Amino acid sequence: MKQVNIFLGGGVLLLEGNEKHLGYRPTVIDPILSKLNSRRNARCFYIVKTYADLQNEYAPEGQQEHYNRYVRQKADIAIFIFDGKIGDKTKEEVENACNSFDRNKHPTIYFYGTNLKDSDDVVKYLNSKNQYYRHFSNKEELKQLIYEQLSQRKVQRSTLKCLLFILGVLALGWLYIYNFHSYIINLSLLGDSIMEQVDSISVNEKSKTVLVEQKDSFQGEKIVNDSVKPQYIYKQKHNDTNSNPKEIIGAKPKMREELQVYNFEDLKRMANTGDVRAYYPLAKLYYDDVAPDYEQVHIYAIKAIDANVDVDKAKRLIRNLLELGFYENNEKYNPPKL
Repeated sequence: MKQVNIFLGGGVLLLEGNEKHLGYRPTVIDPILSKLNSRRNARCFYIVKTYADLQNEYAPEGQQEHYNRYVRQKADIAIFIFDGKIGDKTKEEVENACNSFDRNKHPTIYFYGTNLKDSDDVVKYLNSKNQYYRHFSNKEELKQLIYEQLSQRKVQRSTLKCLLFILGVLALGWLYIYNFHSYIINLSLLGDSIMEQVDSISVNEKSKTVLVEQKDSFQGEKIVNDSVKPQYIYKQKHNDTNSNPKEIIGAKPKMREELQVYNFEDLKRMANTGDVRAYYPLAKLYYDDVAPDYEQVHIYAIKAIDANVDVDKAKRLIRNLLELGFYENNEKYNPPKL
């Protein structure tokens, strides 16, 4: 259970209760704190101190500075009660509490007053700080006001904790969904990469078989069909603006280097700079998104087909768009001939 320290300052007669118990006169808010502390499932235990509780302690810097330091360092709440007459010490305590709150955001300060006039120094000071005080007519009304304010403070703190807890749960849920979505996208791209390698191996094996059959059939005569001509590998140059955009870098069949970039922003940036390797992965990301953008899928799949990169997979996306009815009554985009 958290201990909440309250400093009670202001007019002496208003700070004390009406009855003495064994030489001790309780403060005006002791009955209030007793009621709050005895509540069922209470999470705070309130302790109040006035100048009378602190003046018996030795303070090398002086008693008033001792009060002020208690308010700055230990008090969670400062309650000031004015009756129209305010001394210099009380005024100093109010200024000390307000300055502490301006610097450190504590203690929480409540003002209550009776018989106050606009010409009173304390009212002028409160006005200069844009602060108001709660008016009361007698001690019973004062007790009720303080009880309501402290009870409201407990409710506000509980509500704030609940809101922070809910926000924390929502943040964790969003993070989980985001990570899971990224994981699914990476698996999808990895699956496409594996399928492309399998297709390439299958094509190479078929090409070898055709060449062997043709060689045996024509008694050693070299006949190379168009379907088994060596595949040339092209590399896009982006840094050299004066060079040919396509460069033949090998005449032997070889597998295109896989693009190992899965970040959406990186792919988009590469595609915007003309990197043909990013066209199909970007189209696939738009297709697999939670809210797919079929228009972007069409645009980047067509770019991949035109650039002769990932053609089979890009055509597969176009066929998916056809099945989804994307091109039906679409005046802006027409389906390509596959």
